Amino acid sequence: MSNLDNLIFDRTQDDLVNDTDKAYISYIDLNRIEGACVELAALLNVTIETKVWVMDEFRTVSEMNRLRRNIVKLRNAYYSVPGSPATPAAINYLSITQANNIEKILYDIYQMYEQVKTGNRRLSFRLNTKTIGNRRTE
Repeated sequence: MSNLDNLIFDRTQDDLVNDTDKAYISYIDLNRIEGACVELAALLNVTIETKVWVMDEFRTVSEMNRLRRNIVKLRNAYYSVPGSPATPAAINYLSITQANNIEKILYDIYQMYEQVKTGNRRLSFRLNTKTIGNRRTE
């Protein structure tokens, strides 16, 4: 299954209060984000630098800066969805909002890619065909 289909951007204050898995950013979350970046980079033909996180590894400023650069590259390589969150100035995971926004940005890029890809297929199928539905041909 694709990392792009498993992005999490619905964390809430209740997750913090109830101490759910969503309340923490673990190596699993970082690997999901890195994997989504790899998949998007392949779709958009963008070169990025990624890594695989292990359980006992700590987030560093340099690694978070690298992750942010990847998001910026992916965002600049394609269209932005109106209303998509802004890329954070720094990734520090100090709030659930930032955690949600990081994954939502990647999700939005993917959704836009899928919509354009689907639209191109529809357009190429409809050209030079008879009018379909209730359209008039006057």
